[in-house]
Amino acid sequence: MKDNLYEEQKSFILNTSTGIKALLFDSDDTKEAINNIISYYEFLEHDYFYFTYLYNKTRKPENIHCVVILDPKNINLLICELTNPYYKSYTILLIKSVDDYTLEILAGTDRYNLIEKILNINLIGIKQDDYFYLVKDLDVSGILKNIEKYFFIVRQEYNLEDKSYTFIAEDIPTNLNSCKLLHFERETDLITPFITDYYYQSAIYQLFDYSNYMITLNNKKYNLKDTFFERVKFLSVDKVSNELKGIIEDSELYEKHSTIVNELIKKLDLLKNDTEKELKEIKINKEKNCKFNNNHLLLAYESPIKRIMKHFIENRLKIINNTKQNNIIKCYYNFVFIKGGTSYREYRDLMSLNSEKHKIYLLSDKILK
Repeated sequence: MKDNLYEEQKSFILNTSTGIKALLFDSDDTKEAINNIISYYEFLEHDYFYFTYLYNKTRKPENIHCVVILDPKNINLLICELTNPYYKSYTILLIKSVDDYTLEILAGTDRYNLIEKILNINLIGIKQDDYFYLVKDLDVSGILKNIEKYFFIVRQEYNLEDKSYTFIAEDIPTNLNSCKLLHFERETDLITPFITDYYYQSAIYQLFDYSNYMITLNNKKYNLKDTFFERVKFLSVDKVSNELKGIIEDSELYEKHSTIVNELIKKLDLLKNDTEKELKEIKINKEKNCKFNNNHLLLAYESPIKRIMKHFIENRLKIINNTKQNNIIKCYYNFVFIKGGTSYREYRDLMSLNSEKHKIYLLSDKILK
């Protein structure tokens, strides 16, 4: 099931102007947010040929168009750029909303009338995986504001001359109840992130250096953005080991994942005894946030956020059936914000409940090992 949260923003960034153009970022965070939804090759296919930062003063002036993507908190970098421009014209894409005062400053700074467009493309956070986003510098109210703008005002265009706004909506739900945010505090469940996970993606993140589908193992880097990983990332390591025989004809893919699986098995075997002791101790203490089957198996643990979300969806279905809303709203969007950090185990748990009717997005301020 494809994650299309940023599909409209992606299309707009790639097609915002024609001809050869440059792309400027204000920070590494903004660059990462964009690179995680648009590949380098996609940029090249749409005539982007130069990529750098606003604060790079070694650039040479070029008679081409420039697209600038930035967080409004770094608006001072844009002001410096417009005061001493390197390009013939600019399209400004803001990842968050700005106030009228900031627009007035930009209008006064653009004395050469180089800005063609200023738009708000509303990025909630940095995409880590499908339906999994890392949110920085936002409190709960900020997340609510961004989610509301994404679904009801996808793009917001600013006119510097008369300081007016144009709202461009793509898909406006007929009922505001189609979008919900669940706020979950990490301190309500301190156990889940510390339990060793025996599932492929979770175990990789816990035991190795894993970021943006890249893993460093024995001083060698592996790119896990492949079809096999997408298919098995939520399976247990044992099951992934059995699945390897299906890709044995692809020697490169097989070697990569067999190496990772073998290393995982070694490390997990060393941790297994200690982990099982921890779980038995948790069960003895009757921690209310833990759930085990009759065999006390490690894989039987179900995170509290999964049970909460399951209960939430079941209740919503009852409301839908009682109010006959089922035919009105095609899809319900559920955003789960875990403040204080989340884990790949919780991501996997929530994705087991994800569906075309009830889409679930996990947001957090950090990822815990």
